[in-house]
Amino acid sequence: MSASAPLPPPDALLRAAAARIGRTDAEALLLHALQ
Repeated sequence: MSASAPLPPPDALLRAAAARIGRTDAEALLLHALQ
């Protein structure tokens, strides 16, 4: 396989997953603060 494959770099995938986890964590903290 060539290095010019149209796949996103692992960094982008890890960053997207971290952003998703961080968002859900922030939402959970918000819900706890509101209750």
